[in-house]
Amino acid sequence: MITEGVEQAVRRARKAQSQFARSSQTAVDDLVAAVGWAGYQEDAARHIARFSHAETGLGDPDAVFVLQCLRVLGMLRDLDGVRTLGIVEEDAERGWSRSRSRSG
Repeated sequence: MITEGVEQAVRRARKAQSQFARSSQTAVDDLVAAVGWAGYQEDAARHIARFSHAETGLGDPDAVFVLQCLRVLGMLRDLDGVRTLGIVEEDAERGWSRSRSRSG
């Protein structure tokens, strides 16, 4: 259930983004891990599974719960050690780089 208006949610998100924009890679990694592990906790994962099932009508809540847990573990595995700030990829031979802005 939505408890706040879209404008209020956007304001809160922009405020959080500006506070987090100057964070280090380690801080970003820690935040991502904390969010992932929070979604892996049984109560949260079951809540997400029930919500997903109610919204889509697909599968059954118990199966969706297992998928939720596996998705979290996969996300944490895939993001472990991945650079997400500053220069994230560089090819000196070709003279290009790809970066991510700290401000979004």
